Amino acid sequence: MKPLIGVNVDIKPGTAEKPPECSLQAPYIEAIQKSGGIPVLIPPMSDSDLALIVERLSGVVFVGGPTITQLIMAKR
Repeated sequence: MKPLIGVNVDIKPGTAEKPPECSLQAPYIEAIQKSGGIPVLIPPMSDSDLALIVERLSGVVFVGGPTITQLIMAKR
């Protein structure tokens, strides 16, 4: 069975003409697929909902820069 690999997505703010949208650069999805996994996009959500999703995943790719690293380290 193929592993489910979660990957966080960004939320781009909307405008008066366009609603907010989820955003992720395609190479992240392609890399997971080329590695034999199935990408599962993870939007921002409550910690309790996130816990339900993460327990079903084989792994997680954290997309982002210093902000993501600071958030992860702050929770330790």
